[in-house]
Amino acid sequence: LFHADNAYYLELFHGKTIAFKDMALSILPYLLTVSAKKNKVTNEIVILTATSGDTGKAALAGFAGVEGTKIIVFYPKDGVSPIQERQMVTQKGDNTHVIAVHGNFDHCQTGVKEIFSNKELGRELEKAGYQFSSANSINIGRLIPQIVYYVYAYCCLYKNGHIKKDEKINGVIYNMSPAPGYKHGIINNNINTIIKQNLKHSLCLVFMENLDFKYHPEENDDYVCPDIMIVCDRKH
Repeated sequence: LFHADNAYYLELFHGKTIAFKDMALSILPYLLTVSAKKNKVTNEIVILTATSGDTGKAALAGFAGVEGTKIIVFYPKDGVSPIQERQMVTQKGDNTHVIAVHGNFDHCQTGVKEIFSNKELGRELEKAGYQFSSANSINIGRLIPQIVYYVYAYCCLYKNGHIKKDEKINGVIYNMSPAPGYKHGIINNNINTIIKQNLKHSLCLVFMENLDFKYHPEENDDYVCPDIMIVCDRKH
């Protein structure tokens, strides 16, 4: 927790891949395997994950070499940054696999969902001794660790005397698609999370204002995950 300019910053870039998702995705493989053992799951767990850049490499690094698991990451070809692509395709580990998709992130995500919902494929995998799981945010083992650092920040501020007992704080998150000013409370409403808009043209805002999707790649070229801006499946 770093203090500067009258604000406190959670530095979440100290992991293996310099992504904020490293913390959760370094813990998830072990939560998953321990849970499998406790529930007497004998199948090898195959992780299917769609990524716009940061999740993929962090998940690959987390699951690499973890016994009883394999991981397959799908990413949009030309839809992630060059550094992220190199990180993924050079990942070491016999249980790691990376697949580039000629399409956008939504094609990757939709494809993974279709695989999960294919019951016939699920039965074939069961016979072969495998079963699917995910490293995306639908996995509760991914979400719980991502809540922990908000609790940690609050506890640090209280311990160091920067806030009083039960005093509220505002946690600010810069996000790519939600509308600005969206708020929700966690931990007995002591932490108000404000999601700030950091793109010039939010798809959510453009859709609400114009009832149509518009994308301006020439104005968003500097963003790390540009492909997530393109949404081809409107029902989502």
